[in-house]
Amino acid sequence: MSTFKPYTYTVRLAQPNEGWDPETKKLTPMSFGDGGYLCDVLDNIALAMEAGVVDKFLWPQQLFADRESFEAFIEELSTYDECYRITDQWWTALAAIYGTCNEEGFVTCEEIADCLLKEASEHNKLENFGLKEPKYTYSPEQCKAAYLLQARDSGSNFKLLTQAERNANRDIADFGAYYQLDITKNEYEQAKKEGMALVKPVRKTSAKKAAKI
Repeated sequence: MSTFKPYTYTVRLAQPNEGWDPETKKLTPMSFGDGGYLCDVLDNIALAMEAGVVDKFLWPQQLFADRESFEAFIEELSTYDECYRITDQWWTALAAIYGTCNEEGFVTCEEIADCLLKEASEHNKLENFGLKEPKYTYSPEQCKAAYLLQARDSGSNFKLLTQAERNANRDIADFGAYYQLDITKNEYEQAKKEGMALVKPVRKTSAKKAAKI
């Protein structure tokens, strides 16, 4: 009987190339197009994500030198598994960008490319290409104000805002909570208490009217 030779499985190591420099810990936006290798781009995306230097909102501009390079990456990624496969290390990095840990709907390269394009298109992220100073959709000040207003509204038992105002404010607060907001639990709780205090006079007046009746 002839058997296969025993072996030890080794993980394929990502190789830094144009984008991520492991010595300087700096990420340079990558150019990608005709003649480039997608595996090199994916390696550098994975290494940059593992290093924790990629911004949730500005990632397209951090990873790619221009919009043409980003779009070329998405186009080639969509058909990559016709010849090759996505490694676990690449998949983990791309899934983190998209914000998922679930393989459902994020398995084939076409699915992955579609999801990344969708994520990059939200809140006009792609419009930052070509700008000297890339901008978030909302400033940190706007996000914090919206988040605290949301807390006050909650503390008031939803008496401060109309439903339309609440929905508009929630969009900004949710943006900040995911992309750039740095708020403490104490700040949130304090705002909630402020909301409760704002409706106390209304509650007392209503109680007095009810007692007279």
